[in-house]
Amino acid sequence: MKKQTTIDHVLKYTGVFGGVQGLGMLVTILRSKATAMLVGAVGFGHINIFQPAAQLIASATNLGIPIAATRDIAARFETATHAEMADLVRTVRTWTSWTALLGALVCVVGSPLIAYLSSGGSFETTPHIAALAPMVAALALAGGEMAILKGVHRLKRVAVVSVLGGVAALLTSVPLYWAFGLAAIVPVLVVSTLAHLAIHLAYTLPLFPWRVSLGSRRVLRRGWGLVRTGLPYVVAGIGGSAALLAVPACMLWLGGTEEDVGLYRVGSALMITYAGVVFSSLESDYFPRLSAVSDSRTQRLTATNQQMRVCLMLMAPVLIVFVAAMPWVVRLLYHADFDAAVPMATAMAFYMFFRCLAVPLAYTALARGDSRLYMTMELIYDVVSVAIIALGYHRLGLLGCGFALSASALFDLVLVGSVFVPRYGFAFERRTVGVAVVEGVALLCAVGACLWMEGAAKWGVVACAFAVAAWRTMGVLTEESQVVNKWRSRLKR
Repeated sequence: MKKQTTIDHVLKYTGVFGGVQGLGMLVTILRSKATAMLVGAVGFGHINIFQPAAQLIASATNLGIPIAATRDIAARFETATHAEMADLVRTVRTWTSWTALLGALVCVVGSPLIAYLSSGGSFETTPHIAALAPMVAALALAGGEMAILKGVHRLKRVAVVSVLGGVAALLTSVPLYWAFGLAAIVPVLVVSTLAHLAIHLAYTLPLFPWRVSLGSRRVLRRGWGLVRTGLPYVVAGIGGSAALLAVPACMLWLGGTEEDVGLYRVGSALMITYAGVVFSSLESDYFPRLSAVSDSRTQRLTATNQQMRVCLMLMAPVLIVFVAAMPWVVRLLYHADFDAAVPMATAMAFYMFFRCLAVPLAYTALARGDSRLYMTMELIYDVVSVAIIALGYHRLGLLGCGFALSASALFDLVLVGSVFVPRYGFAFERRTVGVAVVEGVALLCAVGACLWMEGAAKWGVVACAFAVAAWRTMGVLTEESQVVNKWRSRLKR
């Protein structure tokens, strides 16, 4: 049996994790459709305030335990006895229990401030924010359980938990929205998160029964190492969550409406969630692979460039079809009331394109263990991106948000490139640049046609753009992959 080429390996695992992501996405589509019909754009606006607020508090108070625990458990899994692993899991659960309590307390005590900042200077949502305390606690506990599954290499269970969590959210949200409308938003967020935690526990408790030692000094001392390792990632996570919370807050401060916030959430979700399936394998496959060769510059360059090419050649044709079909996609996934999100989602197509280059490069810092540098870069990006999006909304409304998101991704690419290229000796291969230029020009033509052209001219440009993007993708596959050649051989038989 011939050994797979590296690009075939990347394609394989992009397909595997993308398939799982696609199944979860189907559930998300059904939930989004039901939510759109039952609570409308205003409801999405409320969700876009409450959910990021809970995630921000959880990120700020989890002390980085989920990330640090994943590494620690994975490092000891092959050599430790079951008793030693059980003791380590007890340490993780003890610390996540304390962080769950801390997060719930911060949510209640800090609810007036969070409500004021996230609602355009109003305290009206204070009781709603405080009511999210159980959700914050559940997020902390679920993070610990997910770290256990990843650490002991139960990746199939990780995928199943993700899908079942989406199903649970669907089954809990629709009846509550149907019965109570907008008043059910906070209960839905809390109940669906608790259901997700229950699913986590259903898969981890058979491996390690629940044991915590909340008052044990020995256990608390053992967990302090996890805290030291995870703190830079906490800061980065806080920055990301704060940015998600800051964008709708800025829109409201600038005189926007909750309906605009809801439309912004829909527009960004259309691209980041649905088109972002291409990125689903990065954490599960690319990051471990990059970490394994992080000490070899040559192998690191090869792995990063090949990951970029795969992302680009898969993403560009998908984006062209996606922006062309956007009006029908919005009607299918949401409702006609959300048509105003179409131009914004179209304008942010290049957000995903630039991320195909920036994200694989940014993972180099994680693979090399430069957590402080990674944290610094993430915080700079978060601050600048919020400023760019606020400016775009101020000048051009929701369409400006779309262009601003694309501009923020370009800024991220320039930022990580200017720092990581000289620091790690990275270089873009000629083939990677060639793919980026051809696919980028094709996408630019398609986006321009969808925004500013009508009728036969629009569809002619889109068809030509897709043909060029697909031609370049097939060219890369023919040159570097065995997949196309195998299919051609089968067809000739």
